[in-house]
Amino acid sequence: MEAARQHVESGQRGLSLTELLITLSILAITAAVAVPALRGTPDRSLDLALRDLTFALEYAREMSRATGQRHGIAYTSSGPTIQVIRLNSAGQPVRDVINPITKRTYILSFAQDSRSALDSLGGGIQWRGNCSEPNILVFDPSGFVRCSDPVSTQLNSAQLFLRRNGQQRTLVVDGETGRVAFDVSPNL
Repeated sequence: MEAARQHVESGQRGLSLTELLITLSILAITAAVAVPALRGTPDRSLDLALRDLTFALEYAREMSRATGQRHGIAYTSSGPTIQVIRLNSAGQPVRDVINPITKRTYILSFAQDSRSALDSLGGGIQWRGNCSEPNILVFDPSGFVRCSDPVSTQLNSAQLFLRRNGQQRTLVVDGETGRVAFDVSPNL
């Protein structure tokens, strides 16, 4: 009792209800902003890889239409790597297509590029006949997808699976139209 009396007499007093409410409000706002930041951002590398691959396919398709030359992509699951290519007059893949943004050879290396790194890149490609190079998709000047050898073999369907940290994205190329679409599945 004596300590309480000395506290009051010394001119010190406690916080008012308004001051307490303001302090608690500031703490709540700070927590609401800080907690999501502490959890980290979701892994966007799959979405970035999907975007890059979609752009590469669309670029190859549009280059085929614009130039009249067959352009496409060649992919390898080891690496994983995608390269935009063109076919020369003999029908052989030429790896000299330039990325219009980077001004370098159009190669997507998902193992080295940390912003769009993948655990794996796989494919399910079905042709309407025999195809000697099944990992190369080539667009003809009309925008249809063909095999690079022989070019008369048309694509039935293609799905490319991009995987990272237990999640998957699927890129689909329509065999009838050559259009590129994707499916964003949250988990494998």
